[in-house]
Amino acid sequence: MLVHDNWILEQDLANEVLKAWQDLVNLMADLCNVPAGFIVQGTEQGVQVVIASESDENPYASGTLIAPEVNIFCRKVVEEKAALYVKNATELPEWQTNPEVTNDGFNSYLGYPLMWPNGQVFGTMCVMDFRKTDYDQRYYTLLEHFKKTAERELKLLEQSLHLEALSVRDDLTGLLNRRGFFASIAERIKIAQRQNENMAVCYFDLNGLKKINDTLGHKAGDNVITDFSHALRASLRQTDKLARFGGDEFVALIFVKNEFELLTIDQRLKKYLAEKVNGKYISFSVGVKMVNAKEYQELNIEKAIAEADKAMYKQKHNSAS
Repeated sequence: MLVHDNWILEQDLANEVLKAWQDLVNLMADLCNVPAGFIVQGTEQGVQVVIASESDENPYASGTLIAPEVNIFCRKVVEEKAALYVKNATELPEWQTNPEVTNDGFNSYLGYPLMWPNGQVFGTMCVMDFRKTDYDQRYYTLLEHFKKTAERELKLLEQSLHLEALSVRDDLTGLLNRRGFFASIAERIKIAQRQNENMAVCYFDLNGLKKINDTLGHKAGDNVITDFSHALRASLRQTDKLARFGGDEFVALIFVKNEFELLTIDQRLKKYLAEKVNGKYISFSVGVKMVNAKEYQELNIEKAIAEADKAMYKQKHNSAS
């Protein structure tokens, strides 16, 4: 999902909306007959030009970052969450510290706050001109139209990403499901290969879940599954990959330099279960298939998972006997 407090230009998921915004800003600047049109994002880190109209006269390019303390038009729009029209900035005392005025010579600014779907301010959509202006209602209507179009693109993107996330996430635990797991691991394995990391393919299975469901009810069984998923997440690193494969089965790809690191993770998992879940009714079996960094070229991940699954059942059988 898009992270609202991070720069949208640094989030690959936003590529499609950025392309649509570029066409929108170019058209807006053309119709308003101005040298510069922008979509700007505002965060605690300052403001950043997300999209700039593609004109030779425009002094600001996409990616331009302006510190939060700098007195610029867009900053005021973001802070006040209100539209701003300045006709003749070079003659107004409040804008004499604005570098857009003193350094670049801009005289006119018309901008509107651009909002995330949740109502939080994203930034601004604006046009700027070196000339003094006297805009009538047509300009306000035009910019309001472009603002709503830009916000609609942002909303459609977030909805699309939300639906995509639902298709690759397990409803109960929020972990990746089988589909999401296989879709997400290829790039991580490439990184492991470059960094000469070994990989442990771990197949986890909860013990006695059927008995819990039969005696305490399926709600209790669901609690066991979610508690165990929390324990796994807390015990692994963010760079590891974890998924619920269905029922009481979980698969993790754990990237390690050596098998001693794997032992440390196992200890963290058991410690978490003992302290956070009080050891209540949670018992598990695990099978491990180690993949050496030199074996990635010939790796068949589904075969490796099947071998880890087989090792898990062997452990479960040995524990029961």
